[in-house]
Amino acid sequence: MRVLIVDGGDRTPYLSRLVARLAKSGVSMHYAADPRYKDFAALERDGVSCHEIAIRSKLDFRARRRIRRLLREHGIQVLHTMTSRDAYVGMRARGLFRRKDLRLIVRRGAYPRLSRFDPVDRWLYGSLGADLVIAVSEDLRRYMIGKGVPESRVTTVYTGIWSDDLKPERRDLRKEHGVPAGAYLLGVAGALRWVKGFDDLLAAMRILKDRKVPVHLLVAGEGYEGVRGQAEGLDVTFVGHLPGILGFTPNLDCLVVPSRLDALPRVAIEATVLGTPVVATRVGGIPEILDDGRAGVLVNPGDPADLAGALEGAAREPERMRALADAALRRNRELFSLDACVARHLRIYGA
Repeated sequence: MRVLIVDGGDRTPYLSRLVARLAKSGVSMHYAADPRYKDFAALERDGVSCHEIAIRSKLDFRARRRIRRLLREHGIQVLHTMTSRDAYVGMRARGLFRRKDLRLIVRRGAYPRLSRFDPVDRWLYGSLGADLVIAVSEDLRRYMIGKGVPESRVTTVYTGIWSDDLKPERRDLRKEHGVPAGAYLLGVAGALRWVKGFDDLLAAMRILKDRKVPVHLLVAGEGYEGVRGQAEGLDVTFVGHLPGILGFTPNLDCLVVPSRLDALPRVAIEATVLGTPVVATRVGGIPEILDDGRAGVLVNPGDPADLAGALEGAAREPERMRALADAALRRNRELFSLDACVARHLRIYGA
């Protein structure tokens, strides 16, 4: 089986680990990505054939020609795209119609518009487009079926995060950032975007401050420079961009995920497989991560009062939160394991 994965935007290490494991499982893996963000040398040592490509837009003609050449030169049987840009460019590289000798698989990690008025959407998800759409959560799968994608052409594959080499880095975040010893240490991680609900979290922190609940929030990520003033007077510390989560998430008392919409936030999975309690909104695929509240605390989205109540409960009852984290760890290390993800892809590829 000869597979070409086209990756135009995933900068996390998980996709690289998946590609390497697939190569070791006997699949002839070709991987096309922007070399600025990927360690091609490490992948090639694992038996992956790497190709430089940077997809700048859905109409990137140069990328289309490059993909078409790779399909022809290497006799690719499965073209697997990772972002919406990749999908549109890959579809054009494949040609207007489905081919018996080449399957197009499209991964979706977010909720697409799927407009009936967009001819490209109709083509990609219609009868002549992708052979299979991989959704990262059951909620996203149901959404796409509701938008008209045939049920037989949509499947769910959870992101493979846990493996034995995912080792937490033990650090004293309180000492590093001057957090009072008695404060319950909360954390939020990711780039600042409206859909992530950071403003709701700040509103919840104001409620907690008025109630004199001893909590402190560490904010890890990019794009927060313009909103630091909104946190003035609150027990909030901005720690900036982090190269990884292994020294951050495992050293929190609780991770907060206040999203308004999220198909399957990796940061929440990372917390659960590393043993960190989670308070998150009941949106998208988050209930699937937290076992509908049996492996973490779920709150209403866009409701700072509900979020504040859950965080106060977490600070008052840390033993209950630890029990939820233990339940999540036992469940999610299997559900979101790299082994399970590899096995699922092998079945999909027919390898």
